[in-house]
Order: sequence, then structure tokens, then C-alpha cells
Amino acid sequence: MKSFVAFLCLACFTHLSQAASAVDVSITASRWQADYSGDIGSNGQTASLGELGFDDENQNVIALELRHSLPILPNILIQHTSLDDEASGTLVRTLEFGGTTFVSNTNVNTDLDLSHTDITFFYSPIDTWVTLDVGLTTRYFGKDTVVSSSLLESDVKLDQFIPMAYLGVGVELPLKGFYIDASINAIHYEDSRFTDTKLLVGYQAPVSKAVDIIAELGYRDLSVDIDDIDDFDGDIQIDGAYFSIGLSL
Repeated sequence: MKSFVAFLCLACFTHLSQAASAVDVSITASRWQADYSGDIGSNGQTASLGELGFDDENQNVIALELRHSLPILPNILIQHTSLDDEASGTLVRTLEFGGTTFVSNTNVNTDLDLSHTDITFFYSPIDTWVTLDVGLTTRYFGKDTVVSSSLLESDVKLDQFIPMAYLGVGVELPLKGFYIDASINAIHYEDSRFTDTKLLVGYQAPVSKAVDIIAELGYRDLSVDIDDIDDFDGDIQIDGAYFSIGLSL
């Protein structure tokens, strides 16, 4: 998957560079202080993430955005979020996960991996001191979540492409270089729901004629309500502050 994303980035950048004289490329790396809450399980037999031992954990996010002035081709945002955390706890009630039943008072280890890669194609119908972005995101989950005890182990892989509507709004502030951005990815179908919102304050300043540095401070809230997808049930919220540093070329 990483090789595919790298190839897609290179292909898109090459195509746009040949088609337009000016392409704005930004690359950012973020540190997200992700706080976990909610529950996982199946068939009504669930365990809270607090019960399983999850609290908060720093996670990494890498993003590449390409904007251009061509009216037909969409802009592109590619982002990978690492959400892999391990915890240990004692069950206070019976948990069923991946067809395996763990009885109450059992000590379990859980490796919850909701890492995902987004590819977003979007247009910017408004692009002045206010920017409006509208598009479609394809989010890929492809990692395993493992629950184990001294006697049992259950491994469930969430292998799904999730299409999501994308909306972004940006506002340049009167202070030179400062801006506010907000965005949301969301979809609700059948009994499952995915919502991902971000709000940030950023600063962009030139370090040379061709390169600007970017610094951002924000808050992200990821809400995942999964109803029997790949034998995985979960009502999970992951939120917290993050800091980003990057370059605009």
C-alpha cells in the first residue's frame, strides 16, 4: 500500500508539473496526542477501551497536498494516519471478538490498529482570502486488531475502502501568514458511521524564494461506529490536540 501511495504521488506530481506552470505542493508531518474512548466487541458482548487499558498515545500523521489552477483536474490530498496502540486490562464482563469469547475477570492484551490512508480528490470553487474545498475521500483500513489472553487469541482484520464526503474551509487572518482551517470527512450508511473533523490555526512564512515553512496547531476528532464490518463491531472515538510542521513548495 505504501508503495502504491508513493507511486501515485509521483505520477500525480509529474503529470501536473507538465500540464501547469505553477503547482503548489505542501508536505506536513504531525504529532497527534490521540485519546481513546468507546468500546469494541460483537453480538452485544463488548468491552470499553478504558477497561481494556487504553488511554492516550502519541500518533503520527503524514500528508501531501497538491493544488493547481487547472479547471478540470481536481486537487489531491494524500494522508497516512498511524493509529496503532497496545494495552492490557482485566475484563469486567464477557467479551466476544472475532468469534472468540473471553469471559469476565480475564486479563487480556489488545493491539488495536485503525491506521488508515486517505486519498482525497477535491475542487476549490472559492479560492480568495476564503477557500472552500469540496471533494471525495477514499479511506483504506487494512490492519489487524488482536485480542489475546493466556489461553485464547482472536485476530480480526478490518480490510475496507471507505468512501467519504470531504469539505474544507480556510480563512486568511489579518495577521500576515496566519490562517484558520477546518475540514470534515464523513459518511453514514446502514448502521455504520465514520466522521473525521479537524480545526487548526496555522502560520506560513517564506524561508527562500521557492520554499515556505508551515507550522500548525490544531484539534482532531475521529469517530468510528462500525456495525459488523469484517466481523468487527466498535463505537470508537479518538480525539486530541496535534502539532504539524511542514514545507510549501
